[in-house]
This record gives sequence, C-alpha cells and structure tokens, in this order.
Amino acid sequence: MLEPIREPVLWSVEHQPNGKFLRNSLVRAALARAYMHEGDKDRLAHFSHILTTGFADSVEDTGAIALRNFLLKEGAAVSGVDSGWIDTFVKAQNAIWNFMRGREMRRVRSVNHERYPMPKKLGRSK
Repeated sequence: MLEPIREPVLWSVEHQPNGKFLRNSLVRAALARAYMHEGDKDRLAHFSHILTTGFADSVEDTGAIALRNFLLKEGAAVSGVDSGWIDTFVKAQNAIWNFMRGREMRRVRSVNHERYPMPKKLGRSK
C-alpha cells in the first residue's frame, strides 16, 4: 500500500528545508505531493533550497520566499496538528505551485482546493 508513495516521500525527506519552523511534516507532505505532479524535479529541489536559505535568484522564485516568511512569522502556530494545519498545508502547496510556474508571489494565500491532490490511482482522491 505504501509503495506508490515511497519515492515521493523519500525525495521530500532528502530535499526538505532546514531551519526552525521550516523543517516540518506539512512542508514535507506538500513537497511529496508536488513531486507526484511536477516534472521538473530540479526546480522543485530549488524551491526547498530557497526555502532554507532565503535567497532567491529572481521574482520567479518569490513563492519560496513568501512561504518562508509566512512560516517564520507564524512559527509554531502553523506547524502543529491542532493549529489549522490543513490551511498551512494548502498554502504550502499553493506557494510551490506558483513557484513551479514562475509566478511572482508576495505572500501566501489560502485557496479552497489542493493544488496537488492525491492521485486517484492511490484511492484517496475525492
């Protein structure tokens, strides 16, 4: 049952950001979901690198900076299980999605859907 998600999960652990409030299960889960949908794995790894360092190369990289700023500002309030984690998870997906498309992003925003839903072949999609 876990075999279909093994590769994305291992990739997200290997490429997870470092730093307090940046390295958490919500960000890793969003990265793993993005891995299942996005073709450019190097660009996805670059997102994680910018999330760690805080240094962007261009406005096309601002999605990572926006998520970093949000996570650092909100801290533990958005990384715990009892803290509205779904909103943070969806915001992380949205930041990754915009980053992967090179869209400028000044701050993370909530959206009413997942940008990277669980693939239907895994049997958990709506």
